[in-house]
Amino acid sequence: MFLKVKDQNLTINNFIEINSLNKKIYLKGHFFYNDTLYQENNIIDFFEKNIHDRELTSLNGFFNLIVICEKTKKINIYNDRVGAVGLYYYSSKSEIIISDNIHQISSHLNSNTIDIVSIMEMLRFRFTSGRYTLYEDIFKLTPASKISIDFKSKPQLNISRYWDYSFKKTNNTISQSEEEGYEILMSIMKRYRKNINEDKVALALSGGFDSRCVLGLLLKNQFANLKTFTYGHNDCDDITIAKQISNIYNLDSSFLSNPNYCDNLFNKSKVDTIIPQIGHTSYYMQGMYNQILLDKLDDVKYIMLGDPGFILGIYLSKFDSKISSNQKLVKFIQNKNRAGIHSDTIQKILKDKSISSDDILNCIEERMIESMGDSNDYRIKYYKWIQENRFRNYILASQIDMNVNQNKIVLSPLYDNEFTDYLFSLPSNHYKNYKVYLNIIGKHILSGELKELANIKYDSRGHYRIKNDDYSPRIKHKKIKSLIKLKNKITGRYQKNDLYPLLELSRKNTLNFRQKISNLIDVNSNIFNMQEVKKIIDKNTNSKFGLKYTVMIALSAILAEDYINNGR
Repeated sequence: MFLKVKDQNLTINNFIEINSLNKKIYLKGHFFYNDTLYQENNIIDFFEKNIHDRELTSLNGFFNLIVICEKTKKINIYNDRVGAVGLYYYSSKSEIIISDNIHQISSHLNSNTIDIVSIMEMLRFRFTSGRYTLYEDIFKLTPASKISIDFKSKPQLNISRYWDYSFKKTNNTISQSEEEGYEILMSIMKRYRKNINEDKVALALSGGFDSRCVLGLLLKNQFANLKTFTYGHNDCDDITIAKQISNIYNLDSSFLSNPNYCDNLFNKSKVDTIIPQIGHTSYYMQGMYNQILLDKLDDVKYIMLGDPGFILGIYLSKFDSKISSNQKLVKFIQNKNRAGIHSDTIQKILKDKSISSDDILNCIEERMIESMGDSNDYRIKYYKWIQENRFRNYILASQIDMNVNQNKIVLSPLYDNEFTDYLFSLPSNHYKNYKVYLNIIGKHILSGELKELANIKYDSRGHYRIKNDDYSPRIKHKKIKSLIKLKNKITGRYQKNDLYPLLELSRKNTLNFRQKISNLIDVNSNIFNMQEVKKIIDKNTNSKFGLKYTVMIALSAILAEDYINNGR
């Protein structure tokens, strides 16, 4: 899709004309309205219902929607509350350009200027925050946004937020909250069932809470045409647990368990297919696995998503309630997000030595504060940063945007508007230890014929058992866990629950592995001191953590810059 506004003139492609309403429409993704699923093939039916503009801010799904009214000379653009489906924009005094393909905008502008602060963010966190991309003048639409453009005279871009997070507490007891949450999830699944009919649905099944919650909902609502898929090495927790579940419930399951799939992370041609999809906002490792899985799902139209589920409870249960300033919150987030390259190392690998370590910290902190919004509630700010930056750009950009780009419909009951509103209505003590969420799963969803699902452990977190009417974790013995970690560290083996056996792969043929990395970074850079980069990479290649979070992040930034510089 391409839209350019200049001198009261429009240049557009891939829009649907509704002549009877004097409108041109573009929809990418899907949404529900009055329990009916709308996508590109029936979007005209939706607008012929004489939908009022204000109703467009209550649509429920993963989408970008553009409405051009030729009569009023106005353009309105809406996206969903998650904002993972990519839509990008450029604005100057003379023109506005919007596209779902960031490279379409950059090639039109004939400009490949890279935003150095975004590079710093990617190195520090694995993603760019808020509206920013690696391109200096091209921005990404943030969640729950409305863009208004009046092209009667000079084009003006007005961006507002139509919805935001806020706590609307109820006084429900924990059992009432559990019942309500369960009923909401069941009603969401009934809506899905009504629209999907007998079409095949695929579920990414891991060993964690969220995908098992969704699997239970699918089975409880009798989705018969179901396929699950799981990736990881043969004896990682996800593969082991998914195989156990598949055997018990006789599921149509696919397992990607050959450790050599990690080779693709260092295959230049493969990397070059991922960089243009998510490499301008997130590191490419996250996208590679989703692409591998997508290649195996040609016959599936609907993808069911669990991850990351009840992150409100996960994060607020660990939140420091004493935080009362942006600076304290920034420090708290920095401490909680240790995976990434720190400012002193970033400073060392940058060519521009006028940028100090403090400058890097300050730039990143300013971006963090900007993306948190202006709420007076620091719990909201914390959750918002996690959801709209880390999860949206690092995880959901690959899981939702990449799927939508291949014409898949991505559904997630845990991200449904109704369930999100319910989560923000819970009393604060219900978040503790994810209590309500676990009870919804264990006491309501995984019951009756699905009881065996409740008895299978949850990846490295162990088993959950009923205790005083609530589900409680029984984690593996901590001393034994520590001894296993120590043994793995000494022997250089991966931990059993680690999905990505990168270190194991490197040990099979160290010289070949290092040569692949060396080939990837054999590029010219305007930003990085490549000699220093090579030192950092050499230092971290023998460490599981360093390989995954230092080497891969550095490669992502370097290869994204190379991709942009060469205009591919």
